[in-house]
Amino acid sequence: SQRNKGVIAFNGESLKDIAAILERCYSIKFKISPSKQNSLHFYGVFYRKSQNVYDIMEALAATEKFTYKISGKTIIIQ
Repeated sequence: SQRNKGVIAFNGESLKDIAAILERCYSIKFKISPSKQNSLHFYGVFYRKSQNVYDIMEALAATEKFTYKISGKTIIIQ
């Protein structure tokens, strides 16, 4: 898979599925508002060597479909 090569690609995945991928890649936890888990879908390609989980969250949040905050090693999506 591309993840093994340092590439994280989203091709219409739900926010819930993206969170699961990012949890594995970055050893972080997500708490997602139930209304956002499966209703939002995203596309994009990110590179683990040059982009961290915060860069990815900023890019996804730039769509203005959700807001998030960080509490320790947990990202809370509303």
